[in-house]
Amino acid sequence: MKNRLAGQKGLMSDRMAVEGGANVLVRERFDGAVLRRGLGAQAGGWLVRAATVSFILCVGGYARQSQPRTGPYAGFSAAQTTQNAEAQHLRDGQPKSGNSAANGEASSSSPNTPFPAEIKKDYVDPNAYFIGEQDALVITVWKEKEISGGVVVRPDGKITVPLVGEIRVVGMTPIQLQSLLVEKLKPFVTVPQVTVAVTEIRSRKIYLIGHAAREGPFPINSTTTVLQIIAQAGGLKDFAKRKKIYILRQHGTEQTRFDFNYEQVIKGQHIEQNILLEPGDTIVVP
Repeated sequence: MKNRLAGQKGLMSDRMAVEGGANVLVRERFDGAVLRRGLGAQAGGWLVRAATVSFILCVGGYARQSQPRTGPYAGFSAAQTTQNAEAQHLRDGQPKSGNSAANGEASSSSPNTPFPAEIKKDYVDPNAYFIGEQDALVITVWKEKEISGGVVVRPDGKITVPLVGEIRVVGMTPIQLQSLLVEKLKPFVTVPQVTVAVTEIRSRKIYLIGHAAREGPFPINSTTTVLQIIAQAGGLKDFAKRKKIYILRQHGTEQTRFDFNYEQVIKGQHIEQNILLEPGDTIVVP
């Protein structure tokens, strides 16, 4: 009996030991699974956070790139912006640091590089210039805006001035026209002060016809010669009769002819043939 009880107790002890070991093993496996599951969840959370941050950075960078530029260089690339900034420094007279040669190249290629100043028109001497047809004039009467303004000389050589009427002005100098207007305005204006200015010269031109490289009208000044007009026209054609060129000048109903030997003049011979041209002259190259 005692032996049986002892055997049963031994079996119970072994069973408890086995069950205890199994519980420990199960608990350890459970704890390991829980640990692995926790680590996996934490790692997954990190991956989600990293992906979210990357997405935000990408969206923010795209937004900054797609955002329109503002300021004076809006719509230009980085290279164009640099060139424009250098051109602006040059316009302002401020030297830009860095390689001067590179800066000069960038400035010269910049689309905003200032253009050279326009060539000034020839000065018109009011005592020496003779008004011609189609010339544009500005007549100013001090404190009389109603009778001041611009006029163009008509083909008949006349202009129309308020209170005065029609006046023939072709062949007069601006100073002579001023004096005439002062006398004619005295009945209407107390001590009239008149100024006449030539704003555009359209009457001083000559004509070139014949075997020249370019035919047509050419503007002249008071010192233009025949040889200069031929040079402006681009020279003579191959079959031009260079020794038989002539100039026709009209004076009222009379016409004067001047001979011009191109071969002699360009050699410095008979340079008196290289006359000063007058408005209305016609150069004929046979």
